[in-house]
Amino acid sequence: STIATKGIHGDACDGKTALFGAVDGILVIKSTGEQSLLPYPAGAGTNWLSSIYYGQASSTFIGFRNNYGVFRIDPTARTITQVGTATKLLRVSFDAAGQDVLVLEEDGTLTVFDAATGARKASRSLASSFTDVKAAAPYLASTRRFVYITNAPQSKVHMLDKATLAEKETFTVNGAPLRLAFVGADADEEGGH
Repeated sequence: STIATKGIHGDACDGKTALFGAVDGILVIKSTGEQSLLPYPAGAGTNWLSSIYYGQASSTFIGFRNNYGVFRIDPTARTITQVGTATKLLRVSFDAAGQDVLVLEEDGTLTVFDAATGARKASRSLASSFTDVKAAAPYLASTRRFVYITNAPQSKVHMLDKATLAEKETFTVNGAPLRLAFVGADADEEGGH
């Protein structure tokens, strides 16, 4: 059977199951062709998840929408569970491995969550590093050990320790860095791999 829905925006796939954010719920399509609609939590009102990502290391789907929140989506258990309490979102992303979810709120609060459990691992305000976090609209990229955040108005990229979110280093760059892409591997001053 097929399911008719509207407003599809956002999708992710784990190789066996594909999820699509839709106005009516999460459209779940399995590699067998089986389709179902996973309803949003009670109280969602007109909110729906317009962005969906899959984290490979955590085997977790995450969906989010500004003014609504960040949610773990389990198509097997047919659950949608809120991660944290933030609703005013600037950026949401997985780390490079897909183990942790980083949430940057409009007020400058950066929080790292374990994607599989939703447990908070670290949190801090970036307000002291940015004159106006919302206007700067920082971009995030994260590795196993570090979080990198653009600071375009000040021509900087901040490097934070992912476990504590303490500032590790700040790089001044030419121009205004708007996006980041991580290529390579984590290394430390001792030549670790």
